[in-house]
Amino acid sequence: MFDKSQNFTFGELVYLSFLDYKICCRNFRKDNFVEMIYVKSGKIKITSGRKYIELSENSLFFISDLSENINIFFDENTDEFYVFGINGFLGRNIFKENEMFKIIDARKIKNQLNNICDALNFDLDISELFAYSENIMSIITSSYFNHIYCHSVNFKFHKMPIECNKLRQYIEDNYNCNINLDVLAEIAHMNKYYVSHMFTKFFYISPISYLIKFRISKSKELLLSENLSISDVSSMSGFASHSYFSQAFKKICGISPTNFREIYKKTC
Repeated sequence: MFDKSQNFTFGELVYLSFLDYKICCRNFRKDNFVEMIYVKSGKIKITSGRKYIELSENSLFFISDLSENINIFFDENTDEFYVFGINGFLGRNIFKENEMFKIIDARKIKNQLNNICDALNFDLDISELFAYSENIMSIITSSYFNHIYCHSVNFKFHKMPIECNKLRQYIEDNYNCNINLDVLAEIAHMNKYYVSHMFTKFFYISPISYLIKFRISKSKELLLSENLSISDVSSMSGFASHSYFSQAFKKICGISPTNFREIYKKTC
């Protein structure tokens, strides 16, 4: 265990995100990388393959291995959560051998964590974001040493319905193809209206909306390549037109594809 009197932070903030928008603060994930997810309000589902777990308000969820396909599902109207990517995580000894996940009851430190999250909702330019990242790590470190060791929560993953997993996997494997409710209904051998209801009830998002968001997430990866035009990224991500892609990207991310590319260049 670490000496709490020592004056240091337990890592370097690599990125932070809220409501699915990620801003890079450092170039690369390095040794002892973890992702920390804080649920400020509502509840979210975290899936890994066909397994899932629900996290409620004031939960802290640590992921020590991102080699598995981790997804977060939430209701945009009621749920608020924040994701912190941390390099050089000195607190990795909270994980047992071969343990990938850890849940912490964070109710006693919710004020400190909420102060961080509230500040992230303000418009910060890149230099302010870099400066604030150091403050974030300082607060997290203090909260960690005074709380986390004693408040781990036992949990187990559940299995999602086979049909939901099958549809989600089909969307992710074929996102750049022509997909609509009729196609998904045929895949699931169900009525298309029931398909939409079932998918939305479990994932808090309709299958078509999930398809669009997944395409946007893939387009972000493509936008990091300077060799691809916005039009190329649009078609490779499965969008029928450049204009629809730009409209959908701005609606989901809050900025245009061009601005997203510019932000990445400045931060990385």
